[in-house]
Amino acid sequence: MLAVLLALGAAVSFGGSDYAAGLAARQADVVRVTATAEVITALLIVAVVPFASRQAPSAPAVAWGSRSRP
Repeated sequence: MLAVLLALGAAVSFGGSDYAAGLAARQADVVRVTATAEVITALLIVAVVPFASRQAPSAPAVAWGSRSRP
């Protein structure tokens, strides 16, 4: 049941953020909207990670997670 709730929360979050970004891109530059969204996402991740796990991520895990995809 928890997996279903997490999936539903993720779907609502992705849909809401796509909708909000589309509205914001109508009034502002697309690059500005994208940069703002990335900064907000990074801040939310930094705020949530301490509550999600008591163990700090290892250096290889951080490197793998920050690796850019082609």
